[in-house]
Amino acid sequence: MQFMKQLLGAGSGFRPPTNNTEELAQLHEGELYILRKNSAKGSRECIYTTALASVRRTETPFHYQLVITRAYQEGEAELLDDLDEGEEEEREFTLREELKPRIGSFEGNTTFIWRDLDEADSSWSSSDENLYEFVVDSRRTDAQTFATFLEAILRAIYEQKHGKGSEKLSFDQLRVMYKMCVP
Repeated sequence: MQFMKQLLGAGSGFRPPTNNTEELAQLHEGELYILRKNSAKGSRECIYTTALASVRRTETPFHYQLVITRAYQEGEAELLDDLDEGEEEEREFTLREELKPRIGSFEGNTTFIWRDLDEADSSWSSSDENLYEFVVDSRRTDAQTFATFLEAILRAIYEQKHGKGSEKLSFDQLRVMYKMCVP
């Protein structure tokens, strides 16, 4: 909870990008889960035990991606090459309002949660949707880093929706506008 208090009081660390595909913000260590409703596999499945999350600008103006990249411990990549030949190393999600991103918590760690739009039905119903959850290692990621990441997400969603820059909006204005992101 202390982490959340620090986050809500954190100032802006966001810096506008200087080139077309630059990463705007990054969380260096966490775990990626898929949260399923009504699944025989169980409600929570770990996809990457070690991953990093980044917000990346695309070649298209005002379009951004949330990118989750699998990370490896030293020597683990070679060992897993034989076992996981078909598994994705990176997952990309176009940042837009329909993701309905929000902050949560799991086992004392702050989490970033968003909708799995590939599984959502055309009515955008939430009754059977899957969610993705990036669990941030709070011991290694401070509140300022998380606030910068969240601000980049909110700016990306605003710019995609409105087709214009978000430089004139403060982080506080964005948080109020997208109140769904702050519990």
